[in-house]
Amino acid sequence: MMKKTLLMFAILFGILFSGVAQTGFLTGKVTDQKKNPVPGAVIIIGTSQVTTDALGVFSFTTPATSKVEIIITADGFEPLSVSVNPTEKSDLGELMLTVSGNNATLNEGTFSSLDMEEDSKQQSVSGILHSSSDVFVRTAGYVFSQAYFRMRGYDGEFSEVMLNGLSMSNAENGRSMYSNWSGLNDATRVKESVSGLNPARFSFGGLVGTTNIDMRPSSQRKQTKISYAFSNKTYTNRVMLTHSTGLMANGWAFTVSATRRWGSEGYVKGTFYDGNSYFLSAEKKINNKHSISLTTFGSPVKKGMQSASVQEAYDLLGDNYYNATWGYQDGKVRNSKVRKSFEPTTLLSHVFDVTSKTKITSTLGYTFGRTGTTALNWYNASDPRPDYYRYLPSYQTEQPLKDAYTDLWQNGNVSQVDWDKLYQINYLSNYVGDQSKYMIEERRIDMSQIGFSSYVNHDLNKNTFLSGGLEIKSYTGKNYKVVSDMLGGNFWVDVDQFAERDFSGDTVASQNDINNPDRVIKEGDTFGYDYNAHINTQNLWGLAEFTFPKVDFYGALNVTTMQYWRTGNMKNGRYPENSFGDSKKQSFLNYAAKLGATYKITGRHFISGNAMYMTSAPNFKNSYISPRVSDILIPNMTDRKILSGDISYIIRNPRLKGRATLYYTTITDDVEMNSYYHDILRTFVNTTMTGVNKTHQGLEIGLEGKVTSSISLIGVFSKGDFRYNSRPLATTSVENGSIADTTQTIYCKNFYVNGTPQTAGSLGIKWQGPKYWYVNINANYFDDIWVDFSPERRTIGAISGIYDNDDLIKKITTQQKAPGQFTMDASLSKSWRIKQYTILLNASVSNILDNQKLITSGYEQLRFDFEGKNVDKFPPKYYYGFGRTYFVSLGLRF
Repeated sequence: MMKKTLLMFAILFGILFSGVAQTGFLTGKVTDQKKNPVPGAVIIIGTSQVTTDALGVFSFTTPATSKVEIIITADGFEPLSVSVNPTEKSDLGELMLTVSGNNATLNEGTFSSLDMEEDSKQQSVSGILHSSSDVFVRTAGYVFSQAYFRMRGYDGEFSEVMLNGLSMSNAENGRSMYSNWSGLNDATRVKESVSGLNPARFSFGGLVGTTNIDMRPSSQRKQTKISYAFSNKTYTNRVMLTHSTGLMANGWAFTVSATRRWGSEGYVKGTFYDGNSYFLSAEKKINNKHSISLTTFGSPVKKGMQSASVQEAYDLLGDNYYNATWGYQDGKVRNSKVRKSFEPTTLLSHVFDVTSKTKITSTLGYTFGRTGTTALNWYNASDPRPDYYRYLPSYQTEQPLKDAYTDLWQNGNVSQVDWDKLYQINYLSNYVGDQSKYMIEERRIDMSQIGFSSYVNHDLNKNTFLSGGLEIKSYTGKNYKVVSDMLGGNFWVDVDQFAERDFSGDTVASQNDINNPDRVIKEGDTFGYDYNAHINTQNLWGLAEFTFPKVDFYGALNVTTMQYWRTGNMKNGRYPENSFGDSKKQSFLNYAAKLGATYKITGRHFISGNAMYMTSAPNFKNSYISPRVSDILIPNMTDRKILSGDISYIIRNPRLKGRATLYYTTITDDVEMNSYYHDILRTFVNTTMTGVNKTHQGLEIGLEGKVTSSISLIGVFSKGDFRYNSRPLATTSVENGSIADTTQTIYCKNFYVNGTPQTAGSLGIKWQGPKYWYVNINANYFDDIWVDFSPERRTIGAISGIYDNDDLIKKITTQQKAPGQFTMDASLSKSWRIKQYTILLNASVSNILDNQKLITSGYEQLRFDFEGKNVDKFPPKYYYGFGRTYFVSLGLRF
């Protein structure tokens, strides 16, 4: 495959270099209505784009023989479309943008509802960052986010976010963590986004796309802005203050921003939000060639989480937003599942304009901090979770008991955590000198990462533009548990209660740390597991773009090396030889290649195609069978292979713009891991599926047409078919070591990828009225949302003993689909200009019709009743999308 790819590149480049063509060179300056420069504005011609510099200036190489449509977009301004014939005019002079209501401010309220999962695979947040003139990408990022839509069905790790050219992907799972800079809307507005496989001049890119956020203060709008917002989503109040000087005459530029977000209870009862954000950045333009900036930011957040639950619990209470994680303590709501995160980042960036045609951007970054989520833990006691299956009416075998439990759920006080009961049981344990029965643990990751990136852009000639760069990162993540609250108890003993039960009398096997046997722990102490993840990566990439009158070509190559290993800080009693100290280092060499071309039918009509092949190492999190307690690797570990391509028709007309795209992707040799409590074995197990193959294919259509000078119609449609196309092998490892690891085939071929609507559509109308009035109304439909399946239900053992034609086989093995749902949204914005002041009002209402039946995600419980074959014993759990919500922001800019 590699040889074929290199041969294709050689043939392609030979054709390109042998051609002779004439091109034009466009320049211009983008300003606001006060003639102030607009830095960071995106200039788009066809499928190519550039951004304006600190003075609002841009230059663009373009075909010289045809009329082209230039589209200019900038945050806070209405898009500007200009038709130009490069043969008649090369200097466009000043191009003035008109202030808009800025939908990005409206949709910041959406962010607050997306970051609720502890280990979310969603790319919705990344999708929102892809603010773009592309109507499909923009709608998918904003409007479809309420359904947790994932573009092309990909996992979030395939969407890359960079800050000043440095990737912000989490080293352990590959996903970008928006929460590290959440709330800093004003400081992160300047961005360059590339969707899909299209080439980027700052990175090789990902499957979903790549976004580079420019945090340098010289790129920020010169302003002082203060705003207040209120909502009924995750947080209820937000105050934001930002001051940016722009690039001053002395060569300095400064930006400071601070945000406070809070709410004692969000849309879901029992949740809360307490977050602060800060941003400080200084830049010095030393001379016309060198500029240095120092940026530091952080977003400490503490929030109460929600849980998924079974439909029976929702129906009993008549509430699809029932949350089992909280209860009353001393008359106040207390949530057992609280997430805390704070990973501050510092960036030192240098921009070197070597010549008028060559520019080098380098960034050194350091991130450190912690994330953690609390949860209930118990020892030799009943399960404290109120929606535990044994506490539901459906579990009871006698009708009087079913009726009694139903009455308790509907009229009693059993649906929430009983904090008083937990404290009382612990007090009784204290009385007899026993260890606590209940406590709150916090599952922590304390991380530190240092990274360096540098990329160069070189305008070789009027036909050729070259880009390339390197990135080096070193990461250490300490994974462990800590006692957060003893709930009135005196102490806890650090042993595995499941091993203690199954290995009665074995004083070694039950120890979580042989080096500290029977260790008595109290609040603040580490217990259970403790290991470090060490991950080093090196990345080198290059891109060549060629511009001709009728055809543009590009080719890109990427080489990545990675090394990682596990360092155990505890010697586990079940895995004494594979848990303590440094494991064997794993090393990987991977590569990627992509190429594409754009055929210019005219200056307004284009056909574009892209193709990519890449390999990637398995993520650290998916490489070890039981990473918390041992360094045993998954069997047959190998690189993941990805082959992807798309073809698009693009129109850039003054009255109609949009895109239609067909895409196809295959992912082979992937790995998926699930951890859960096994009801029969009565211990925690880890199931790792290897040889997971998937196919993602589909259609994307996005059109925006101007009906009148003030009214536009928007239509967006996505139809995907995302499926598993293999029968992977699943290795099940029991953490208490009571049985040997087992491997079996999972019959999931043609099952659907879960967690995203595979069908989504939106029809909208946008009105731009006089005196800066803007109104948007959207009608949306979501369908083909599939529930994540349990591997154990797709094994020979799950259907053994059942006759071939028994309908029970179909009931056990069929994957569940959530019903399609319809929603409507509306937003309004208005700005007033009073001398040097601008007042900004943004208001939006999502799900106007208050549809509370939209299942955004769901999963089958990983436990299965092998003896009774009762699929309803452990029914699926669901998350429902919010009903009617609102977000209102009022800002003052001067």
